[in-house]
Amino acid sequence: MSRGEARLGALSVAWDVPDALPGATGGLEHLPATTRSDDVATFPWIVDRGPVGIAPERYAAFYGPVRLVFEPFDAVRVWSPSADLRVTPKGLRGRAEGPCALAASIALHVVAAHGGLAHAHAAVVCLDGATLLMPGGSGSGKTSAALAVARGGGVLVCDDAAYVDVDRVVWPVRRPPHVSDTTLAAHPDLDVLGAVFDGSVSKFRARLPDPRDAPPARIDAVVLPTIDRGARTSIEPVEAAAVFATLLGSSALAVVPGAPHRDAMIDILADLAAVPAARLVAGPDALLDPLVIARALRAWLATRPR
Repeated sequence: MSRGEARLGALSVAWDVPDALPGATGGLEHLPATTRSDDVATFPWIVDRGPVGIAPERYAAFYGPVRLVFEPFDAVRVWSPSADLRVTPKGLRGRAEGPCALAASIALHVVAAHGGLAHAHAAVVCLDGATLLMPGGSGSGKTSAALAVARGGGVLVCDDAAYVDVDRVVWPVRRPPHVSDTTLAAHPDLDVLGAVFDGSVSKFRARLPDPRDAPPARIDAVVLPTIDRGARTSIEPVEAAAVFATLLGSSALAVVPGAPHRDAMIDILADLAAVPAARLVAGPDALLDPLVIARALRAWLATRPR
């Protein structure tokens, strides 16, 4: 068994999961770096080996093969063909008989919601002292943009999952970035660790450019990454309504009616939509020279009110 503890906002997530199931580590890869404090509540995370049983007959929402059932008292059952997890305000228990990363990720979103955080499918980067949140769906270009910022002297904090509290503090999830063939072509010096099935897309895991721990930080701006193969890389203004719509669409639980603490999560995302924001349009020139992204963001940050 593997045991450990990691800080996630107001929670300390303590895990106890089987080592004997490769790829079924209960989502440990999706947890932040370990920090400890006396002012956090411990949330037990226990995954056992064994058959997961049949799919639930009813479900409130699903993400590909993952199904969610909302039960009384804020309990959520997260089921997939290889994992069956039940999350309550007091902890998580479940069973796994194979890879369960996606189910564990969704379960971790519920854990975060119980702790007062909203999940965002987003990259987080630090550039010139500013912390930027880059929300977006798969294929939006957020990982490529985050890697470009790291190459241009910034720091890639996380490329996929972040949790934000009511004070706009982001608690990043450190993991090897998942990159596409196109991103690999633009960053040929990446250290590839192996193939990975990311949701419904085949990608590659790459070593983090900076493996050091990334502490939580207050978000200074939101940048919406967009790919436009007919344009040159640029920074464009964006309305707060569009920022909120993107943030809402990037949150796995806030869009689901009946999700625990949904109103609180939506309030956090709505507050985030009020910070300075811009749209990053990445054109083909960014594939030839990723540094154009860092230069464009630097120029925009220099004009942003401090």
